[in-house]
Amino acid sequence: MKLKIKTKKIIPASIFNSRRFAYGHHRSPAEPSPVRLVPHRIKKVLTGFKKKKDFTKAPLSDALYHLVSELQRFYAANQTIDELRHQYGNPWHMPPVDKKRFYDSKQIVIEFNHALRKVISTDAPRFDFEELLHFIVDTYTAVSGQKHADDFYHHIRTTLVGMRNEMAVEQMLIGAGVAYELGSLKQDAVGGDFIINGTPVDIKASEKTAEAARQRAVDGGYDPSSILWSHIEFEDFDGALRLSPQKSREIFAQLEPELNAIVKPR
Repeated sequence: MKLKIKTKKIIPASIFNSRRFAYGHHRSPAEPSPVRLVPHRIKKVLTGFKKKKDFTKAPLSDALYHLVSELQRFYAANQTIDELRHQYGNPWHMPPVDKKRFYDSKQIVIEFNHALRKVISTDAPRFDFEELLHFIVDTYTAVSGQKHADDFYHHIRTTLVGMRNEMAVEQMLIGAGVAYELGSLKQDAVGGDFIINGTPVDIKASEKTAEAARQRAVDGGYDPSSILWSHIEFEDFDGALRLSPQKSREIFAQLEPELNAIVKPR
């Protein structure tokens, strides 16, 4: 007698990179919504997350679903960057083929950062830093397992801290009436987070990362003077994704003299 074995259908992780799941895709009425295209394990994470918050009047945004779709690509790009930096140090020491791999991977990370920016802009009022961090980590491990969970956590936490700080700097500039433009993807790739009076300024999340970036610039023969620390400490956010208006003004008073030293008045 043959036994009937019930097998569990495995949903490939590649569904995350499906064009149908891409943010901003205009689907036909017959096409399923992005939520329905999320693998079953991710739906469980989303369901658990929703139970902690009342999202009945304001559902999770498309920006957040798009971010979920890019997690594996983001981590793979970071692995490539880490591998090449470990092997060569600075990209200026890399042969052309590996240098292209490095900057292609940087481009993927930058695009992910822009997606994360949209999430913070759209969903920040509804959850705090730790909730968003653990939601992203739980979502990634639900698909990819625990093998690289610690390393992924390190990368995504660093990225989230950096983007939260970048948006806080933007908040400070707006509050102080400073005209600026966000750097393009190409400018961002070479350290131009903000363009102020035509000057690219790279503002880092910590004094340590700012110093490391200055050293890399010196090693590559570039002027490090436009690399600044935001003067924002982790505790300044009080667990939130945005600074309070009062804290924003206090911190900008420390950053302003350094900005004035490198930005030429028009």
